[in-house]
Amino acid sequence: MAPADEALRRSRRYPTARRVASFLHGYAVQRPWMVQAWGEGADVDGLGAPLRPESRWQAEVWRRVAARLDGHSSPDRRLADTAARLRDGGLDPDLPQRLSFFGHTRMPHAELDVIDALAQARDVHLWLPHPSRARWDAVAATAGSSRDGHAARRDEVETLETGSTFLTACARDVSELQHALLALPGDADVEHLPAPDRPVTLLGLLQTDLAADADGPTDGADGGARTLDPLDRSVQVHACHGPARQVDVLREVVVGLLADDPTLEPRDVLVMCPDVETFAPLVEAAFGLDDVAGVDHPGHRLRVRLADRATGAVNPVAEVLQRVVDIAAARRTTATEVRDLLEVVVAEAEASSHGSEAEQVAHLGGGGAAGGGDVDHALEHLGHGV
Repeated sequence: MAPADEALRRSRRYPTARRVASFLHGYAVQRPWMVQAWGEGADVDGLGAPLRPESRWQAEVWRRVAARLDGHSSPDRRLADTAARLRDGGLDPDLPQRLSFFGHTRMPHAELDVIDALAQARDVHLWLPHPSRARWDAVAATAGSSRDGHAARRDEVETLETGSTFLTACARDVSELQHALLALPGDADVEHLPAPDRPVTLLGLLQTDLAADADGPTDGADGGARTLDPLDRSVQVHACHGPARQVDVLREVVVGLLADDPTLEPRDVLVMCPDVETFAPLVEAAFGLDDVAGVDHPGHRLRVRLADRATGAVNPVAEVLQRVVDIAAARRTTATEVRDLLEVVVAEAEASSHGSEAEQVAHLGGGGAAGGGDVDHALEHLGHGV
């Protein structure tokens, strides 16, 4: 094998191993009976059917990893043993008599098994966010367990042909969780909390339709027609040319809503977006700068708290480690990648008041890294400084 090909293979080992490990861990908690069958030499899927030829390598990898880790239980075995000890009274955890789990939209089967076993001796409550009681009842009427009492696979969860198409598209996870709960051996009491009264606005009507699991009104003398207030702004759509402009418009809209409604407070406002890391610095720049000279905008008097940031965004050490791992796993490392890494270290060293170390790393980052020797030299000093 050519040296270049060997280097490529070596660079792909870690990310490939990490991806395979993620798959195997998911199998262990989502389909524990499947990996247990693999350990016994049966190459089957989650329903007991033979694995396709192109998937059998996964079962073999599982068996080899289990053999290498002899004496260390796999996640499925640990969770299954815990559930068994809870059921037979061999384990009495130091937990209160009443336990509550809040906000789950999906839970692995192995963890649900432990919760079901815990409910034999504790009062366990699952507080699940669910958009529609009508959809819950419809799913319950069609839900059933698959063979051997195992929870249904994702492709077995039936898609209802009636009801809200929006719920059908967006509520798949909570429907799967409902199937898994109904497949548990114990009996559970289901209680639906009453829905709040909703205003006759576009947003209120949309919420009402979702709760009713309908795409629109189904009765009424007017044939289902609805009349909205021309000044209704409960649902707005703004077309903006980029993230920065989106945040500017968001600030103006929020300030306007607060000015128009004296009962609305900043703590009542929740902003959601699909890419927090892209918008986080823009939001920080657009809000909460009232202490900066020359900045005078009502939006800057609003305090914003960002949530669900990536680990590297809030933990500089984790960001440095992730970048080092990425560089080590790459086939080739560019000078730009090393300089970007050094800039992170410079900022952290300055924040930690390590002046001499910051100057050393800044000197390396400012001088550039043109060749392999410079890269190695920079990483050597980086390891020393960090």
